Amino acid sequence: MKTKILGSVLLFLTLVTQSYASITVRGNHYSGTDSDGDFYEYEFSTSGTLKYTSPSGTYSNGTWQQYKSSIFIETNGHYKVCIGIVDETTLEFKCWNKNNQFWMHTLQKK
Repeated sequence: MKTKILGSVLLFLTLVTQSYASITVRGNHYSGTDSDGDFYEYEFSTSGTLKYTSPSGTYSNGTWQQYKSSIFIETNGHYKVCIGIVDETTLEFKCWNKNNQFWMHTLQKK
C-alpha cells in the first residue's frame, strides 16, 4: 500500500515538474503590484540580467535565475532578494531587503 501511494506521489510530482519545465521568464515582461499596492514592472533578459521599474525609478541592476518553475531575483547588489514561482501567465514571489522589510508580488505576463 505504501509503495502504491509513494509511486502515485512521485508520478504526480514528475507530471507537475514536466508541465512547468518549459515555462520560462527569459525574454519576457511581467507587471503588477506588490503587497503595499505599489506598481512594478520586470523585464527578464535572455542573459540573466533584470531591468525593473519600481515607484522610485527604472533600474538595470538586477539578476535572475530560474530552475523549472522556481525563480530567484536579486537587485542592487543583493539589497533586495526575491524567491517565487511562475506558471503560464503569472509570477508570484516573496521579497525581503537588508532593512528586514518584506513584500509579496503578483505579476502578470505582458
